[in-house]
Amino acid sequence: METLPLQRTVKLPQAELVEAFGQVRIRTYAKPTVPGLKSVSVEPLMFLRSQHLQITAFDTVWMIGYLFKLTPRLPWSGFMKMAMKDDDLHTSRIESLPLINLDPSNPSTIYTAMCFAQEQIEKHGLKVSPE
Repeated sequence: METLPLQRTVKLPQAELVEAFGQVRIRTYAKPTVPGLKSVSVEPLMFLRSQHLQITAFDTVWMIGYLFKLTPRLPWSGFMKMAMKDDDLHTSRIESLPLINLDPSNPSTIYTAMCFAQEQIEKHGLKVSPE
């Protein structure tokens, strides 16, 4: 695979544009008045018959290896790496996300990151499944 040299940028973006890119509006976390576990409700799980696991051919081949004690028996990640080694995958884009300049263990930092993720999901029309 041939690598091409990176083109040098002659025209630099304006400082205001660069500064505005990495800003995330800080959201302040408000601790709920009800103590943590008292606000959690637990309900029994109900599985529908249509929610059975779907086993693929790769799953079957990997499980047969363990059933017949074939050697070497690879863990799932190693098996998938070998099974997919001929796939030619390319990185389409590398994008840096804005930094939140707060203490990582601060509840407001975590809340801000979660709100930012939710905004990005809505902005790009992504769907999130509860599974």
